[in-house]
Amino acid sequence: MKHFMQFVITTFYILFVLSLLLLSFGCAEESSRHEPLVYLNHVYVYVDSTTYSSIRDSDYLKEQFAYVETRTTYADSNSSWTGTYIWGENTYIEFFDIGNIENKGWSGIGYGVEIENGIDSLYKRFTDLGINNVVKGMRSRQTEDGEIPWFYWFGFSNEDSTASFILNTWLMEYHPDYMKHRYPDIDPESINITRKLYTKKYYQEDLLLKNIIEIEFALDELDHNKFVEELKNYGYRMEQKGELTVARGPDIKMILRAKHEDKSGICRIKFSLTGKQYDPQTVLFGDKSKLILNKDRTAEWHFSI
Repeated sequence: MKHFMQFVITTFYILFVLSLLLLSFGCAEESSRHEPLVYLNHVYVYVDSTTYSSIRDSDYLKEQFAYVETRTTYADSNSSWTGTYIWGENTYIEFFDIGNIENKGWSGIGYGVEIENGIDSLYKRFTDLGINNVVKGMRSRQTEDGEIPWFYWFGFSNEDSTASFILNTWLMEYHPDYMKHRYPDIDPESINITRKLYTKKYYQEDLLLKNIIEIEFALDELDHNKFVEELKNYGYRMEQKGELTVARGPDIKMILRAKHEDKSGICRIKFSLTGKQYDPQTVLFGDKSKLILNKDRTAEWHFSI
């Protein structure tokens, strides 16, 4: 019995030491990882006036799908824009009215990092690698208390000033001061710069929309090549499936296909849904956009130009 107890104690000690070594290795590995994860923050889509007004005024969207808000944002010293916003738990969509001109498929992707100084870390890594077409800065926002810092931004500049793109992309990192202004009732020590906290003000978990989980793009060669290079730089896993390019990042899947006559830019957005009960159905917004609620607790929003 004595030998058995010594064996048990010795074995426990060895396992304890091994667990400490594994823990210290894991912590060292985590602390050595300086690169922030690059998430999807939000997307924007330009649609024709008929589609826009149908989305903006939809009772179904407001009562069943998500919190919908139309507002004008005032940023920096002299910038403003008006759009309709549809809010999920971590991600959201902006819709803009392109007016009476032909819709070329103009759309945009806003990425997000959720750790402070994440953009500075990425900027340093790219410049250390000799990638010099990177730019960064900060946007401010006009509030009732005056102009305050809103978010830091980062992007890859286009070296060919004559090139024209339909897909606009950038990376953002919320400023702590803006988050404290947005949530004055939260203990400042508990404030973070996550997407989830930013959208907390609007997200309604008793409605259907949870998050964007997949986006499909129809792009010409110029947009496609720029976007693929960008996704690689951000650490997305790339895969070629026939004529499709598939990129996988944290909580998001991007599918890239060739542009064709009725599809350009963002042509489909797929969502995860909450636990709210619903009937599978298709909701039309004019003749160029439709929202399909699938049986598997996902939904897909399709756009044509």
